[in-house]
Amino acid sequence: MKGKLTILFLFLLNLCSRAQSLGSIDSYLKNPSIPKVAKLYYKGKFKASDDDSTIRIIDSLKSNNNITRPFYILLAPKMFVHSDGALSEVLYLHSEELFDENPAALIEFLYCKSALVRADFKNRWVSGILGEIQISHEKTEAQYLKTLEKRASGKCKLEDQRDLSAFCGMLNKGLNLILKARVIHNSRG
Repeated sequence: MKGKLTILFLFLLNLCSRAQSLGSIDSYLKNPSIPKVAKLYYKGKFKASDDDSTIRIIDSLKSNNNITRPFYILLAPKMFVHSDGALSEVLYLHSEELFDENPAALIEFLYCKSALVRADFKNRWVSGILGEIQISHEKTEAQYLKTLEKRASGKCKLEDQRDLSAFCGMLNKGLNLILKARVIHNSRG
């Protein structure tokens, strides 16, 4: 009996530790801890801009709440498409910080099996992370990305390493395109 309880405990612990998968949208929309503005944004009834309400949504990407964080990670790709100026800079900063501080949250979300997590979300997150790397690490982007990848690898579980490697491959491919474009631009004077 004790062995069965231990196995059950370990199984439940593993489920809890991989809590980044997106839950049902209804559960988020009914969750009182998620601000009304985030729910309105999801429904298309609030336009993201560089105002306090939008910034609060973006700040929630770094929430310690494994239950609600995936909802905010879901909202970000839509914001990447419709942002510019100051809002883009805030999104870039928070996307890079999420990947640096809690890469498991992002990787587990992006590679979960939910139909709501579209394939293009990975590209949008890559763009956001690389946007911040270009701003904060100009001329040392490649070295910084290697450091970021190494830190991310140490913060992701063994079962997430393959997905992390695929995502880092996307980051490297995107960065290589950016660096090649910069060389071409600079050679033209």
